[in-house]
Amino acid sequence: MAAIDRLRALVGARGRVGIVPASPSRAVEIPSVLHGHLSTGIAGLDAWLHGWPQLAPIELVGAPGGGRLALVIPLLERLTQAGRAVVLVDPLHQIHPPGLGRIDPARLVLVRPPGERAGWAAEQVARSGAVDALVVIDAPAFGRAGVRFARAAEAGGMAVFVLADRTDAELPAALRIEAVGWEGDRVRVRCTRSRDGRIVGERWITPSEAPPDTASIPVVRSERGHRRHVGVG
Repeated sequence: MAAIDRLRALVGARGRVGIVPASPSRAVEIPSVLHGHLSTGIAGLDAWLHGWPQLAPIELVGAPGGGRLALVIPLLERLTQAGRAVVLVDPLHQIHPPGLGRIDPARLVLVRPPGERAGWAAEQVARSGAVDALVVIDAPAFGRAGVRFARAAEAGGMAVFVLADRTDAELPAALRIEAVGWEGDRVRVRCTRSRDGRIVGERWITPSEAPPDTASIPVVRSERGHRRHVGVG
């Protein structure tokens, strides 16, 4: 938690970093789909995207309530239930932790900096490698700092998500997904950018649809990333 303590000190009185101390737990493997990809926790997304790529930002675009956060929640649930810590950067104070499904609040770090400091705070978390996932929600666009943020994500070796109502053209995202809206329990999802240029098009995704059990498959990060079991004794 040293990185979180430094972040709390740097954000200062104008922002807030909240964390509930977590008790030690046994390290548990999080399923992967391909080398460098974490299972999304959603069957339809895993089949289409082959999991969430690590070491580069993933941009989820759409209006609040349109389904973008629902695409991330299953991974955050699995990580926190396995004893891993995750960070949400929420400058607009939109997130209410009890409403985040089965995410373990004891493993959730909620960072609420002033808007002009949100990008900086996210970059510090991404570079630290102190947690297994970072979600940035409705912060100002990174602009020219987007490349630096992407490099920080690569250095930290975690899954990084940027949720916004519009695309940040200067953010070199590995994936850009648009959550168009709900129909019943399904979200209409459109992929407009992928690193290899092959995963494009549109799907209806059911966020509650769990993938097959792949718990025996270990997480493999690239040599530039490193694994962390936050809070493991």
